[in-house]
Amino acid sequence: MPVGDGMGPSVVEETYAGIEVGSKKAGFVAFHLSSGVLGLMPNVYTKLGQLLPGSMRGRSFYVWGNHKVVRFNRTVFDPTYGQQYANITDMAHFTVVDWEKLGGGKPATMAQFDTEGPQCAHGRYLLICETGDKTRYYFRMTPASLVGAELLYQGPFTQSQRDWLAANIDKSVEPIRADQVFAIP
Repeated sequence: MPVGDGMGPSVVEETYAGIEVGSKKAGFVAFHLSSGVLGLMPNVYTKLGQLLPGSMRGRSFYVWGNHKVVRFNRTVFDPTYGQQYANITDMAHFTVVDWEKLGGGKPATMAQFDTEGPQCAHGRYLLICETGDKTRYYFRMTPASLVGAELLYQGPFTQSQRDWLAANIDKSVEPIRADQVFAIP
């Protein structure tokens, strides 16, 4: 196929990295097969059997910093997931709209968030995400000591779960596990 702009019978490779937050595109969260895709397993721990709303029920997730696709004849083809989309933004179930650090100053940049978050012993770093209907969810960077068991991120957490975590993170000697957060209605 000829290389071109992807608007007609030509192809173009495109990279999606979410929306710009501050001065950097902040990424997105996509549905991901629990058995993995091309050997890449989900990187978000969601409690098995967790009752999530609507289209999220029974799903696994992957937090992407960016993701490559191919556009042909105005349609976006995602060879990784074997999906096609009308718009490149359709691959994101959650869009990262901000980030925070519980109990402390917000990292000034996404790069600072990405550097400090994985080293945090208590899991204070959260991505603030929204669905297409602007419902807000949180994906927590897993405390460093729990990464082997609970992947790189935990979630999606609701506002009440996020608030419980914020109120209890300093009361616990051990890092709070994802299952403890998921237990909050």
